[in-house]
Amino acid sequence: MPRFRKRPVLVNAFRYKGEFPIAIKTLEGTMTASQGDWIITGLDGELYACKDSIFRRSYEECDQAESTAFLIESKV
Repeated sequence: MPRFRKRPVLVNAFRYKGEFPIAIKTLEGTMTASQGDWIITGLDGELYACKDSIFRRSYEECDQAESTAFLIESKV
């Protein structure tokens, strides 16, 4: 069976620090974000909530040079 690797994609994200859960409308339906979850902006501007433990296993912070290079490359 062939194996595949997910392409590297840069996303914008912030950690939700509010006290009350919030509802986020996603492409798959409504998700609930709780304190400490990450709110991720997808490739098409859609929002997703992600638990901190999953976010930290799936994403790593990039530096400014990598971010700029990715934006230039994706416009070509």
